[in-house]
Amino acid sequence: MLSFTQLETSVLDAISAENREALPPLSAFLASAVVVRRENTGHGFYTYFESDPANGSLVWPRPIYGPHAYMVGMGEEALMGFLLWCSGDEPSALEGYQYGDSTGETVDLKTIDLADLRFCRLEWDREVKCTKPAL
Repeated sequence: MLSFTQLETSVLDAISAENREALPPLSAFLASAVVVRRENTGHGFYTYFESDPANGSLVWPRPIYGPHAYMVGMGEEALMGFLLWCSGDEPSALEGYQYGDSTGETVDLKTIDLADLRFCRLEWDREVKCTKPAL
């Protein structure tokens, strides 16, 4: 049985806390969520999940923006961003993607077990800019 990684759990908790007033039922949906599959794209990942249908339905924004994570072991000042995708009446997938490190380089995540991804802090800075130099 698949379970959420430490990074995924922290990001989903942060999204739930940030949207507590605007989307009150979000925490109930995420608390009952069960991972059904995970896709590692190499640049990022998608974690698909289902939640208890008893949580009701709501028209969800698509997507719900998540925090940025300062990653450990992926280069100096490596950042990942996150989106919570919704389909139908419920949240259905967490997307994680790399911005790159301070030089714009990214890591091939296919060589890493996603459960081993670590971060030092999460921030809600919506003005993060890609630092990769123009070609």
